[in-house]
Amino acid sequence: MRGFQIRVKPQFTFELKLIKYLRRFQIRITPQTILDFSLICYICWNVVRVVIYRLIRMENLAYGITYFLIYALLAIYLVWSRRKLTKESVMILLGMAAYLWITCLLHPEYHALFFEEGKITLSDQIITKQIFTFTSGVSILPIICLYKRSDDFMRTVTFAYFVKALFSIMLHLTGNFETMRSSITSSDSYSMSMGYASLIPMLIMGYGFIRSTDVAQRIVYLVTAVAMLWMVLISGTRGAILCIIIFGFMYLMYGINYQFKTLAKFGILAAALLLAYLCLYSTLLYDIGTFLSNLGITSRSINALLNGEISNDNGRSGLQEKALSLIAEGGPFGTGFCSSRYHYAGAYPHNIFLEILIDMGYVGGSIFILLLAIGVIRFFVTVKDYHWRVLFIIFFSCAAGRLMVSSSFWMEPFFWQAVAIGIAAVKWQKNDDIADNRLQLSSFINKISEKYFGITMQR
Repeated sequence: MRGFQIRVKPQFTFELKLIKYLRRFQIRITPQTILDFSLICYICWNVVRVVIYRLIRMENLAYGITYFLIYALLAIYLVWSRRKLTKESVMILLGMAAYLWITCLLHPEYHALFFEEGKITLSDQIITKQIFTFTSGVSILPIICLYKRSDDFMRTVTFAYFVKALFSIMLHLTGNFETMRSSITSSDSYSMSMGYASLIPMLIMGYGFIRSTDVAQRIVYLVTAVAMLWMVLISGTRGAILCIIIFGFMYLMYGINYQFKTLAKFGILAAALLLAYLCLYSTLLYDIGTFLSNLGITSRSINALLNGEISNDNGRSGLQEKALSLIAEGGPFGTGFCSSRYHYAGAYPHNIFLEILIDMGYVGGSIFILLLAIGVIRFFVTVKDYHWRVLFIIFFSCAAGRLMVSSSFWMEPFFWQAVAIGIAAVKWQKNDDIADNRLQLSSFINKISEKYFGITMQR
């Protein structure tokens, strides 16, 4: 049968070009796409929850649907891609569950802390609900650890935190501040959790501005980053400012590839010392606070600057004195899983090292702190991928700054996201190194066999 051709009339040329143009924007569903959607729903869980709540007007059901959506997508990805959860993430989750079980056996008095609402904790929520949920961060380990390529992870978290930034801006413009423990939203004059929550979007949008080459994208990144910085200033605390300082130092030290790195480190150190001198022995902080106050920017941190109270501990010295006595009473292996909440009647010592030593003891806690330090050092020694390094610095600096003055590492999302990024980056960097070594060995054998035996081996 002879073939035939279809001639397209000139008037249809525009329609055909439009169809080809629209095809570029069609979403191709792959297992990686499913994993990306799962991570986006996890990061933007409050946005998803609020949208579902507005549709069905049932708060508990909105929570349940959000839970189901996140982990249903994760299950679909695992089945479709025929992959398994990484052993590192499973071991951490099982280890925490086992530690909780052992603590319950050894300390029956903690039962109300873990399983009865409103009996111990100030937030009227049981501790297990605060830790083993997507608001805490430890349950994000299985999702992040599945990422192999930093480009995929960077693209996904950039989009997710951009959506989260828009949601935060909307809440601010309407006079509402999202809080971690609120039912939907709450109205208040400030929100410490909002200040901390604005840190990650601000830093990721700032990094997007630095690495992007498209002018329109850079404008969007810059505007969003500035808006998030504004949110930090008006909603945050001194801990949020500390996070920014730690990030700047770590990014300059480990996130930028210098040709003269040693000289640059000395310059950074000198600049940090000069800034510390200006802050401590001059009126620089007061001048900054006055300038921001004149612009109409007010917050607890700025008021502390103007009143000369920036160095006040706000009662933390009493918490730390009690922590030292609890460490002495707890013995070499501490008082158990998240037990500081029991001894502080729902509060915590506001310092990650003191909390670890209370819960795990001066022997177990010292070992845990040493393992964390080794993990951080191993990350910077092993991982060469630039995106992984910057993402780890972002989450690690925010976790370090906050946990030094506030929060609890058991339920701190920044801490566990940094742990997950570190595990994923080291794991897949190691696999890439093994593949490169095998390729180099194969190439070397091929050259030897071809040179001396005249045999070319097929790869």
